[in-house]
Amino acid sequence: MQQNIQYGDPQLPYPGYKQKSMLLSALLAFFLGTLGVHNFYLGNKQKGIIQLVMLVMGYATAIILIGIPVLLALHLWVFVEFILILTRSGGYGTDNNGVPLD
Repeated sequence: MQQNIQYGDPQLPYPGYKQKSMLLSALLAFFLGTLGVHNFYLGNKQKGIIQLVMLVMGYATAIILIGIPVLLALHLWVFVEFILILTRSGGYGTDNNGVPLD
């Protein structure tokens, strides 16, 4: 009797894993981008935390004018990520697990 045994990674995604939505991630980047929500949604936790810290520190130090350039840089960063999500380029065509966005 011959058994069909396969080794290695499975060819199909894990059961219960849903593709992330490109439209939802773009909307999150546009409306809540400075909070890093779109990066948390895509699984990029480190980027999301950095953006959240930049936002808090930027507003906390804006009264002494140090935070204004930080906030401007954050808004520029989020806008670039919004464009990258829409064009599915720069690593934003997939989520953190490598699954293409829906």
